Amino acid sequence: MQGVTPPKGSKYPANFPPANLTGYTIKMPLPNKRRARQPQMVVTLDKPLFCQYALVGRHTTVYTATTSVAVGRKKGRAVIVKLSQQAKGRKPEQDFLATALEVDVDHLPELHSSMDLWSLSDGIRSVFLKRDPAHNEIFEDRILRAIVYTQYTPLQQFLAESSDAPEYIRLMVDQMMECLHDLRYKAKIIHRDVSPNNIMVEMRNGEPFFILNDFDLATFVKDNGMRLHPASSKHRTGTLPFMAVEILLDMDKPVAAAKTRRVGLQIAHRLRHDWESLLWVALWCMLTMDPDVSGTELEPQIVSFLSDWETGEFRNIANAKITIIYNATNVYDLVPLRFRSLIPWIKRWCRILRDGHDVATEHRELSRKVLGQADRETLNGTITLGKLKEAMHVPEEVREEVEENLSGDCSPDAVSGSEEEAEEW
Repeated sequence: MQGVTPPKGSKYPANFPPANLTGYTIKMPLPNKRRARQPQMVVTLDKPLFCQYALVGRHTTVYTATTSVAVGRKKGRAVIVKLSQQAKGRKPEQDFLATALEVDVDHLPELHSSMDLWSLSDGIRSVFLKRDPAHNEIFEDRILRAIVYTQYTPLQQFLAESSDAPEYIRLMVDQMMECLHDLRYKAKIIHRDVSPNNIMVEMRNGEPFFILNDFDLATFVKDNGMRLHPASSKHRTGTLPFMAVEILLDMDKPVAAAKTRRVGLQIAHRLRHDWESLLWVALWCMLTMDPDVSGTELEPQIVSFLSDWETGEFRNIANAKITIIYNATNVYDLVPLRFRSLIPWIKRWCRILRDGHDVATEHRELSRKVLGQADRETLNGTITLGKLKEAMHVPEEVREEVEENLSGDCSPDAVSGSEEEAEEW
Protein backbone atom coordinates (compact mmCIF):
# COMPACT_ATOMS: atom_id res chain seq x y z
CA MET A 1 0.00 0.00 0.00
CA GLN A 2 1.67 3.16 -1.26
CA GLY A 3 2.40 5.62 1.54
CA VAL A 4 1.51 3.18 4.33
CA THR A 5 4.33 1.00 5.65
CA PRO A 6 3.84 -2.19 7.71
CA PRO A 7 5.80 -2.72 10.95
CA LYS A 8 9.40 -3.82 10.45
CA GLY A 9 9.79 -7.58 10.38
CA SER A 10 6.07 -8.22 10.11
CA LYS A 11 4.81 -11.00 7.87
CA TYR A 12 2.60 -10.32 4.89
CA PRO A 13 -1.00 -10.35 6.18
CA ALA A 14 -2.93 -13.58 5.69
CA ASN A 15 -5.83 -11.51 4.37
CA PHE A 16 -5.70 -8.31 2.37
CA PRO A 17 -6.45 -5.71 3.36
CA PRO A 18 -5.36 -6.56 6.92
CA ALA A 19 -7.95 -6.52 9.71
CA ASN A 20 -6.48 -3.22 10.93
CA LEU A 21 -3.39 -1.06 10.47
CA THR A 22 -2.11 -1.09 14.05
CA GLY A 23 1.66 -0.60 13.96
CA TYR A 24 1.70 0.68 10.38
CA THR A 25 3.37 4.01 9.69
CA ILE A 26 2.73 6.92 7.33
CA LYS A 27 5.24 9.63 6.43
CA MET A 28 3.29 12.88 6.51
CA PRO A 29 4.25 16.53 5.97
CA LEU A 30 4.79 18.88 8.87
CA PRO A 31 2.98 22.23 9.08
CA ASN A 32 4.39 24.91 6.76
CA LYS A 33 6.16 26.83 9.53
CA ARG A 34 8.28 23.79 10.42
CA ARG A 35 8.63 22.18 7.00
CA ALA A 36 11.83 24.05 6.11
CA ARG A 37 13.70 22.47 9.02
CA GLN A 38 12.15 19.00 8.78
CA PRO A 39 9.80 18.26 5.86
CA GLN A 40 8.21 15.07 7.21
CA MET A 41 7.22 13.28 10.37
CA VAL A 42 6.48 9.60 10.89
CA VAL A 43 2.98 8.85 12.14
CA THR A 44 2.52 5.42 13.76
CA LEU A 45 -1.03 4.07 13.90
CA ASP A 46 -2.10 2.48 17.16
CA LYS A 47 -5.57 1.40 18.30
CA PRO A 48 -8.58 1.77 15.98
CA LEU A 49 -11.20 4.00 17.60
CA PHE A 50 -13.85 3.99 14.89
CA CYS A 51 -14.49 1.91 11.78
CA GLN A 52 -17.23 2.44 9.22
CA TYR A 53 -18.22 -0.70 7.35
CA ALA A 54 -20.15 -0.02 4.14
CA LEU A 55 -20.24 -1.00 0.48
CA VAL A 56 -20.80 2.64 -0.51
CA GLY A 57 -19.34 5.69 1.16
CA ARG A 58 -16.19 7.00 2.79
CA HIS A 59 -15.30 3.96 4.93
CA THR A 60 -13.96 6.30 7.60
CA THR A 61 -11.50 4.78 10.08
CA VAL A 62 -9.95 6.61 13.03
CA TYR A 63 -6.81 5.45 14.89
CA THR A 64 -5.00 6.73 17.93
CA ALA A 65 -1.46 7.52 16.86
CA THR A 66 1.97 8.78 17.83
CA THR A 67 4.18 11.18 15.88
CA SER A 68 7.96 11.31 15.59
CA VAL A 69 7.79 15.07 16.18
CA ALA A 70 5.73 16.83 18.86
CA VAL A 71 2.84 18.72 17.27
CA GLY A 72 0.10 21.07 18.39
CA ARG A 73 -0.31 24.08 20.64
CA LYS A 74 0.18 21.91 23.71
CA LYS A 75 3.13 19.59 23.20
CA GLY A 76 2.56 16.00 24.21
CA ARG A 77 -1.17 16.01 23.45
CA ALA A 78 -2.51 12.73 22.08
CA VAL A 79 -3.34 12.69 18.36
CA ILE A 80 -5.57 10.65 16.09
CA VAL A 81 -5.34 9.80 12.39
CA LYS A 82 -8.47 9.80 10.27
CA LEU A 83 -8.50 7.78 7.04
CA SER A 84 -11.41 8.19 4.63
CA GLN A 85 -12.09 7.66 0.94
CA GLN A 86 -13.50 10.87 -0.48
CA ALA A 87 -15.09 11.43 -3.87
CA LYS A 88 -12.13 12.64 -5.89
CA GLY A 89 -13.79 15.88 -6.96
CA ARG A 90 -14.53 16.96 -3.38
CA LYS A 91 -12.50 19.64 -1.71
CA PRO A 92 -10.43 18.07 1.07
CA GLU A 93 -11.47 18.57 4.67
CA GLN A 94 -8.41 20.67 5.49
CA ASP A 95 -9.45 23.31 2.93
CA PHE A 96 -12.69 23.98 4.81
CA LEU A 97 -10.88 24.22 8.13
CA ALA A 98 -8.24 26.57 6.72
CA THR A 99 -10.92 28.88 5.32
CA ALA A 100 -12.85 28.88 8.61
CA LEU A 101 -9.76 29.58 10.70
CA GLU A 102 -8.79 32.51 8.46
CA VAL A 103 -12.01 34.29 9.47
CA ASP A 104 -11.76 33.36 13.17
CA VAL A 105 -14.48 30.71 13.37
CA ASP A 106 -14.18 29.06 16.80
CA HIS A 107 -14.93 25.55 18.08
CA LEU A 108 -12.90 23.79 15.38
CA PRO A 109 -10.43 20.89 15.75
CA GLU A 110 -6.67 21.43 15.69
CA LEU A 111 -5.24 19.92 12.49
CA HIS A 112 -1.55 18.98 12.35
CA SER A 113 -1.02 17.31 8.98
CA SER A 114 -2.86 15.97 5.94
CA MET A 115 -2.10 14.18 2.69
CA ASP A 116 -3.66 12.21 -0.15
CA LEU A 117 -2.49 8.58 -0.31
CA TRP A 118 -3.98 7.00 -3.44
CA SER A 119 -7.01 6.86 -5.71
CA LEU A 120 -9.21 4.02 -6.87
CA SER A 121 -8.13 4.93 -10.40
CA ASP A 122 -4.45 4.25 -9.62
CA GLY A 123 -2.81 1.09 -11.01
CA ILE A 124 -4.74 -2.17 -10.97
CA ARG A 125 -7.59 -0.50 -9.10
CA SER A 126 -8.53 1.29 -12.31
CA VAL A 127 -10.32 -1.87 -13.52
CA PHE A 128 -13.16 -0.89 -11.19
CA LEU A 129 -13.54 2.43 -12.98
CA LYS A 130 -14.17 1.16 -16.51
CA ARG A 131 -16.54 3.36 -18.46
CA ASP A 132 -19.63 2.19 -20.27
CA PRO A 133 -20.10 2.98 -24.00
CA ALA A 134 -21.78 6.28 -23.05
CA HIS A 135 -18.66 7.23 -21.04
CA ASN A 136 -20.46 7.35 -17.72
CA GLU A 137 -18.45 6.20 -14.72
CA ILE A 138 -19.91 3.00 -13.31
CA PHE A 139 -18.07 3.55 -10.03
CA GLU A 140 -17.07 6.82 -8.39
CA ASP A 141 -13.37 7.51 -8.31
CA ARG A 142 -12.39 8.02 -4.69
CA ILE A 143 -9.18 9.16 -3.05
CA LEU A 144 -7.87 7.93 0.31
CA ARG A 145 -7.02 10.87 2.53
CA ALA A 146 -5.19 10.91 5.86
CA ILE A 147 -5.49 13.70 8.44
CA VAL A 148 -3.80 14.08 11.84
CA TYR A 149 -5.84 15.84 14.54
CA THR A 150 -5.54 16.47 18.25
CA GLN A 151 -7.49 13.80 20.12
CA TYR A 152 -10.56 15.02 22.01
CA THR A 153 -13.22 13.37 24.17
CA PRO A 154 -16.28 12.17 22.22
CA LEU A 155 -19.51 13.96 23.17
CA GLN A 156 -21.39 10.85 24.25
CA GLN A 157 -18.53 9.62 26.46
CA PHE A 158 -18.27 13.05 28.08
CA LEU A 159 -22.00 13.26 28.83
CA ALA A 160 -22.20 9.69 30.12
CA GLU A 161 -19.43 10.42 32.64
CA SER A 162 -20.72 13.85 33.71
CA SER A 163 -23.01 14.65 36.64
CA ASP A 164 -24.00 17.91 34.91
CA ALA A 165 -25.05 16.32 31.60
CA PRO A 166 -28.37 18.25 31.24
CA GLU A 167 -26.67 21.62 31.58
CA TYR A 168 -23.83 20.52 29.31
CA ILE A 169 -26.31 19.53 26.58
CA ARG A 170 -27.63 23.10 26.71
CA LEU A 171 -24.09 24.46 26.55
CA MET A 172 -23.17 22.16 23.67
CA VAL A 173 -26.17 23.33 21.64
CA ASP A 174 -25.39 26.97 22.42
CA GLN A 175 -21.77 26.69 21.30
CA MET A 176 -22.54 24.60 18.22
CA MET A 177 -25.30 26.97 17.07
CA GLU A 178 -22.83 29.85 17.12
CA CYS A 179 -20.14 27.77 15.41
CA LEU A 180 -22.52 26.73 12.60
CA HIS A 181 -23.72 30.34 12.26
CA ASP A 182 -20.15 31.66 11.94
CA LEU A 183 -19.26 28.93 9.45
CA ARG A 184 -22.19 30.01 7.28
CA TYR A 185 -21.84 33.78 7.46
CA LYS A 186 -18.10 34.27 8.02
CA ALA A 187 -16.64 31.38 6.01
CA LYS A 188 -19.61 30.58 3.72
CA ILE A 189 -19.48 26.92 4.74
CA ILE A 190 -22.33 24.54 5.56
CA HIS A 191 -21.28 21.48 7.59
CA ARG A 192 -24.13 19.13 6.53
CA ASP A 193 -23.37 16.26 8.91
CA VAL A 194 -24.12 17.37 12.48
CA SER A 195 -24.26 14.25 14.68
CA PRO A 196 -23.06 13.10 18.13
CA ASN A 197 -20.01 11.41 16.57
CA ASN A 198 -18.96 14.71 15.02
CA ILE A 199 -19.01 16.76 18.23
CA MET A 200 -16.01 16.52 20.55
CA VAL A 201 -15.17 18.06 23.92
CA GLU A 202 -12.08 19.61 25.48
CA MET A 203 -11.93 21.03 28.99
CA ARG A 204 -10.66 24.62 29.02
CA ASN A 205 -10.32 26.52 32.29
CA GLY A 206 -12.53 23.95 33.99
CA GLU A 207 -15.37 24.32 31.48
CA PRO A 208 -16.29 22.11 28.51
CA PHE A 209 -15.39 23.54 25.13
CA PHE A 210 -17.29 21.77 22.35
CA ILE A 211 -15.67 21.17 18.97
CA LEU A 212 -17.33 20.54 15.62
CA ASN A 213 -15.50 17.76 13.83
CA ASP A 214 -15.55 15.99 10.44
CA PHE A 215 -15.94 18.31 7.46
CA ASP A 216 -16.04 15.47 4.93
CA LEU A 217 -19.52 16.47 3.73
CA ALA A 218 -19.12 20.24 4.10
CA THR A 219 -19.70 22.54 1.15
CA PHE A 220 -18.96 26.15 0.26
CA VAL A 221 -22.03 28.28 -0.45
CA LYS A 222 -22.83 31.59 -2.12
CA ASP A 223 -24.15 34.63 -0.27
CA ASN A 224 -27.71 33.35 -0.80
CA GLY A 225 -26.89 29.98 0.77
CA MET A 226 -26.87 27.99 -2.47
CA ARG A 227 -24.04 25.54 -3.15
CA LEU A 228 -21.01 27.19 -4.77
CA HIS A 229 -19.91 24.07 -6.68
CA PRO A 230 -21.93 21.17 -8.13
CA ALA A 231 -22.16 17.97 -6.11
CA SER A 232 -19.09 15.76 -6.53
CA SER A 233 -20.68 12.55 -5.24
CA LYS A 234 -23.49 10.51 -6.71
CA HIS A 235 -24.92 9.84 -3.26
CA ARG A 236 -26.56 12.29 -0.86
CA THR A 237 -25.15 11.24 2.47
CA GLY A 238 -25.21 12.25 6.11
CA THR A 239 -26.04 10.61 9.42
CA LEU A 240 -29.60 9.38 9.03
CA PRO A 241 -31.00 9.73 12.59
CA PHE A 242 -29.99 13.41 12.76
CA MET A 243 -31.04 14.67 9.34
CA ALA A 244 -33.54 17.52 9.08
CA VAL A 245 -37.09 16.74 7.99
CA GLU A 246 -36.80 18.60 4.67
CA ILE A 247 -33.62 16.73 3.74
CA LEU A 248 -35.20 13.36 4.55
CA LEU A 249 -38.27 14.16 2.45
CA ASP A 250 -36.00 15.29 -0.36
CA MET A 251 -34.10 12.00 -0.21
CA ASP A 252 -37.42 10.18 -0.43
CA LYS A 253 -38.32 11.89 -3.72
CA PRO A 254 -36.60 9.33 -6.00
CA VAL A 255 -38.62 6.60 -4.26
CA ALA A 256 -41.86 8.48 -4.86
CA ALA A 257 -40.80 9.51 -8.36
CA ALA A 258 -40.61 5.86 -9.36
CA LYS A 259 -44.36 5.78 -8.74
CA THR A 260 -45.39 9.26 -9.95
CA ARG A 261 -42.70 9.70 -12.66
CA ARG A 262 -42.25 13.29 -11.50
CA VAL A 263 -39.10 14.55 -9.82
CA GLY A 264 -38.77 17.88 -8.01
CA LEU A 265 -35.60 19.91 -7.71
CA GLN A 266 -33.20 18.97 -4.94
CA ILE A 267 -33.52 20.96 -1.72
CA ALA A 268 -30.41 22.95 -0.86
CA HIS A 269 -28.89 22.04 2.51
CA ARG A 270 -28.97 25.24 4.54
CA LEU A 271 -27.88 26.46 7.96
CA ARG A 272 -31.36 25.93 9.39
CA HIS A 273 -31.08 22.24 8.52
CA ASP A 274 -27.85 21.95 10.53
CA TRP A 275 -29.54 23.74 13.43
CA GLU A 276 -32.42 21.27 13.24
CA SER A 277 -29.90 18.41 13.32
CA LEU A 278 -28.72 19.81 16.66
CA LEU A 279 -32.24 19.29 18.01
CA TRP A 280 -32.10 15.60 17.11
CA VAL A 281 -28.59 15.33 18.58
CA ALA A 282 -29.80 16.88 21.86
CA LEU A 283 -32.85 14.62 22.00
CA TRP A 284 -30.76 11.54 21.18
CA CYS A 285 -28.37 12.38 24.02
CA MET A 286 -31.28 12.92 26.43
CA LEU A 287 -32.64 9.46 25.61
CA THR A 288 -29.35 7.55 25.64
CA MET A 289 -27.02 9.22 28.15
CA ASP A 290 -28.57 8.10 31.46
CA PRO A 291 -26.76 4.97 32.75
CA ASP A 292 -29.56 4.37 35.28
CA VAL A 293 -31.91 3.40 32.43
CA SER A 294 -29.94 0.21 31.74
CA GLY A 295 -31.94 -2.87 32.74
CA THR A 296 -35.18 -0.96 33.36
CA GLU A 297 -38.49 -1.24 31.47
CA LEU A 298 -37.70 2.07 29.80
CA GLU A 299 -34.58 0.78 28.02
CA PRO A 300 -36.27 -1.43 25.36
CA GLN A 301 -38.82 1.33 24.67
CA ILE A 302 -36.04 3.83 23.98
CA VAL A 303 -34.10 1.32 21.86
CA SER A 304 -37.20 0.57 19.78
CA PHE A 305 -37.99 4.26 19.34
CA LEU A 306 -34.49 5.22 18.20
CA SER A 307 -33.90 2.16 16.02
CA ASP A 308 -36.64 3.45 13.72
CA TRP A 309 -34.53 6.58 13.17
CA GLU A 310 -31.57 4.44 12.12
CA THR A 311 -33.23 1.82 9.92
CA GLY A 312 -36.57 3.25 8.79
CA GLU A 313 -37.42 4.55 5.33
CA PHE A 314 -36.71 8.22 4.70
CA ARG A 315 -40.35 9.29 4.72
CA ASN A 316 -41.14 7.30 7.86
CA ILE A 317 -38.24 8.90 9.73
CA ALA A 318 -39.34 12.33 8.52
CA ASN A 319 -42.94 11.74 9.62
CA ALA A 320 -41.77 10.57 13.05
CA LYS A 321 -39.79 13.79 13.45
CA ILE A 322 -42.71 15.90 12.22
CA THR A 323 -44.83 14.31 14.95
CA ILE A 324 -42.23 15.28 17.54
CA ILE A 325 -42.06 18.86 16.27
CA TYR A 326 -45.84 19.31 16.30
CA ASN A 327 -46.86 17.24 19.30
CA ALA A 328 -43.98 15.57 21.09
CA THR A 329 -45.86 13.96 23.96
CA ASN A 330 -44.99 10.51 22.57
CA VAL A 331 -41.28 11.11 23.11
CA TYR A 332 -41.45 13.03 26.39
CA ASP A 333 -42.65 9.91 28.20
CA LEU A 334 -39.39 8.22 27.18
CA VAL A 335 -37.07 10.94 28.53
CA PRO A 336 -35.26 9.64 31.64
CA LEU A 337 -35.82 11.53 34.88
CA ARG A 338 -32.27 12.90 34.75
CA PHE A 339 -33.09 14.93 31.63
CA ARG A 340 -36.73 15.87 32.27
CA SER A 341 -35.68 19.44 33.05
CA LEU A 342 -34.80 19.85 29.36
CA ILE A 343 -38.30 19.04 28.07
CA PRO A 344 -39.56 22.68 28.23
CA TRP A 345 -36.39 23.71 26.39
CA ILE A 346 -37.07 21.14 23.63
CA LYS A 347 -40.69 22.35 23.39
CA ARG A 348 -39.61 25.93 22.76
CA TRP A 349 -37.18 24.73 20.10
CA CYS A 350 -39.95 22.73 18.41
CA ARG A 351 -42.15 25.84 18.36
CA ILE A 352 -39.52 27.66 16.31
CA LEU A 353 -39.31 24.74 13.89
CA ARG A 354 -43.12 24.60 13.63
CA ASP A 355 -43.21 28.24 12.60
CA GLY A 356 -40.51 27.56 10.04
CA HIS A 357 -42.25 24.50 8.61
CA ASP A 358 -45.47 26.49 8.26
CA VAL A 359 -43.62 29.09 6.18
CA ALA A 360 -41.99 26.34 4.11
CA THR A 361 -45.43 24.93 3.37
CA GLU A 362 -46.59 28.35 2.17
CA HIS A 363 -43.48 28.61 -0.03
CA ARG A 364 -44.34 25.36 -1.76
CA GLU A 365 -47.56 26.93 -3.00
CA LEU A 366 -45.67 29.74 -4.75
CA SER A 367 -44.74 29.71 -8.41
CA ARG A 368 -41.12 28.96 -9.18
CA LYS A 369 -40.52 32.59 -10.19
CA VAL A 370 -41.95 33.98 -6.94
CA LEU A 371 -40.21 31.28 -4.91
CA GLY A 372 -36.88 32.49 -6.28
CA GLN A 373 -37.44 35.76 -4.43
CA ALA A 374 -38.59 34.16 -1.17
CA ASP A 375 -36.47 34.02 1.98
CA ARG A 376 -35.47 30.37 1.87
CA GLU A 377 -32.50 30.89 4.17
CA THR A 378 -34.39 31.83 7.37
CA LEU A 379 -37.97 31.17 6.19
CA ASN A 380 -39.09 34.78 6.53
CA GLY A 381 -37.01 35.29 9.65
CA THR A 382 -38.62 32.48 11.65
CA ILE A 383 -35.39 30.49 12.10
CA THR A 384 -32.48 32.74 13.03
CA LEU A 385 -29.77 32.56 15.66
CA GLY A 386 -31.44 35.38 17.58
CA LYS A 387 -34.86 33.72 17.55
CA LEU A 388 -33.44 30.38 18.65
CA LYS A 389 -31.38 31.89 21.46
CA GLU A 390 -34.29 34.01 22.64
CA ALA A 391 -36.62 31.01 22.76
CA MET A 392 -34.11 28.71 24.39
CA HIS A 393 -32.92 31.13 27.07
CA VAL A 394 -36.27 32.11 28.52
CA PRO A 395 -35.88 33.46 32.10
CA GLU A 396 -36.99 30.99 34.74
CA GLU A 397 -39.82 33.19 35.99
CA VAL A 398 -41.63 33.23 32.63
CA ARG A 399 -41.00 29.65 31.52
CA GLU A 400 -44.24 28.26 32.94
CA GLU A 401 -46.30 30.79 31.01
CA VAL A 402 -44.39 30.06 27.80
CA GLU A 403 -44.84 26.30 28.17
CA GLU A 404 -48.56 26.72 28.67
CA ASN A 405 -48.73 28.58 25.36
CA LEU A 406 -46.73 25.85 23.62
CA SER A 407 -48.82 22.97 24.87
CA GLY A 408 -51.48 23.16 22.16
CA ASP A 409 -51.73 20.37 19.62
CA CYS A 410 -51.10 21.18 15.96
CA SER A 411 -51.67 19.00 12.94
CA PRO A 412 -48.54 17.92 11.06
CA ASP A 413 -50.48 16.98 7.93
CA ALA A 414 -49.68 20.15 6.02
CA VAL A 415 -45.93 19.97 6.48
CA SER A 416 -44.79 17.17 4.24
CA GLY A 417 -46.57 18.27 1.06
CA SER A 418 -46.11 16.21 -2.08
CA GLU A 419 -42.94 15.40 -3.93
CA GLU A 420 -44.15 16.98 -7.15
CA GLU A 421 -44.71 20.31 -5.36
CA ALA A 422 -41.17 20.42 -3.96
CA GLU A 423 -38.91 23.17 -5.22
CA GLU A 424 -35.27 23.98 -4.74
CA TRP A 425 -34.95 25.58 -1.33
